[in-house]
Amino acid sequence: MNKRKLKGLFVTHNYGLYGASQSLKLLLRNQKNIDATLVIPRREMLSQQDKERIGQRFGVEATKIKQFFLPWINCFEGRKTDLQNYFLVAAKNLLWKIDRNRFHRYVSAGGFDFIHLNSIVLCGIISESHPFIIHIRERLIHYREWVLSQVEKAKGVIFIDDSVVPPFLPIDIKDSVILTNPVDMRNCTIHTANGNPFGNQTVFTMIGRIEEGKGVDFVIDAFRNTSGDQMRLLIIGDKGDGIHGGFVKHCRELAAGDPRISFWGEEKNISKIYTWCDYIIRGEVDFRMGRSVLEALYSDCDVIVPIRNDQSVKTNEELTKFKSKVHTYLPRDMGSLAKTFLNLSGRKAQKLNFHSNINGYVKTFNEYISNVL
Repeated sequence: MNKRKLKGLFVTHNYGLYGASQSLKLLLRNQKNIDATLVIPRREMLSQQDKERIGQRFGVEATKIKQFFLPWINCFEGRKTDLQNYFLVAAKNLLWKIDRNRFHRYVSAGGFDFIHLNSIVLCGIISESHPFIIHIRERLIHYREWVLSQVEKAKGVIFIDDSVVPPFLPIDIKDSVILTNPVDMRNCTIHTANGNPFGNQTVFTMIGRIEEGKGVDFVIDAFRNTSGDQMRLLIIGDKGDGIHGGFVKHCRELAAGDPRISFWGEEKNISKIYTWCDYIIRGEVDFRMGRSVLEALYSDCDVIVPIRNDQSVKTNEELTKFKSKVHTYLPRDMGSLAKTFLNLSGRKAQKLNFHSNINGYVKTFNEYISNVL
């Protein structure tokens, strides 16, 4: 007798190309035990063709893609604080108040076994009336008391790594697990035959939305303070309002026309980039695992990460597995990062295999959901 599939509602704050959206995509596309419905933010009314395109990307039938106005709790480290973003967040939360009852009626009528929230910014949705599972990928900094009171109502909590756990230690979480990002880089092999457009140059790369908290400007400054014409810095991605907008423009000005620095823009086929680059860089104020670090390691790139001591390398299972490919520098120390650039210039990453953790990730996710319920 076939076991009944669990019926899950997956709510995401973002359905773009990077980060949490990419992780959710990999989970759903490789999911066989859960009958998934996907809720995405209502920014504009999507056509049937739009829903089919999004459904194809996430592995969900177009008829099971729903739109609601969703809340946004600006509580995480690295949040935007400019006036424009303040009004944007206020508008999102006002629209959520209008749509909240419709959302909860839909959940009640849908008979879902669980509701998965893909980010801490969605914690305002949680109620004890339904079995909510919240995925915490960000570091909680602001509105702690209110956010903790919301998370405490959840049926379960999935932490992306141990660095995001400490703010939640004071509360009584019903059930939790630490589960890193899903990564599947095996499709990189299809790009290797096309060659590398950068030849023998050493290629350093930052991937993701270009935002202040990610230290893109700091990395550019450090790179500019390193001599050598056989090295390149690729900046992949933009902040979502155009390649010349806001902080991106500031970063371009810092680059000052240095021909070694390239602003690539968004890249839909991100696996292609991993076949070209040698080193993926993180520029935050302290260590973050992040998708780009895992994707780099699983595609046999090396990584350059900010760490104050080597404890994170010793205790992080993924970093330990690939420890020969992990290079560290002191956080926001320009001299330390510039020295790292100089030491690694001319050293190409040895690409032997492309790896995946997807089967283990999906198995652990499913086991956790079953245990919580």
